[in-house]
Amino acid sequence: VGIGEVVVQRKNGEVFPAEASISRLQLSDQVVYTDMLQDISDRQKAEHELQRLNQELETRVKQRTQQLQNQIEQQKQTEQALRESEEMFRHRASPPIP
Repeated sequence: VGIGEVVVQRKNGEVFPAEASISRLQLSDQVVYTDMLQDISDRQKAEHELQRLNQELETRVKQRTQQLQNQIEQQKQTEQALRESEEMFRHRASPPIP
């Protein structure tokens, strides 16, 4: 009939997330419903850990991207300073026009 996530309490009082699968069976003149529960605690822990790691990776990628952009900008400024220095040197090194 359906599948869904539920919170279940064990006999000892422990509560855990579970996936419930409900089926309907027709037995001669009776209808019987069965409910299968599967503990999904480990799966949820793994999903949360995966989300945390993805977020951490995204943060690292943003930081590294910013570092690389800063390096590129610094290299552009250095190149511009070298061009200006070269131009000034050429101007000083060229013989005066009579």
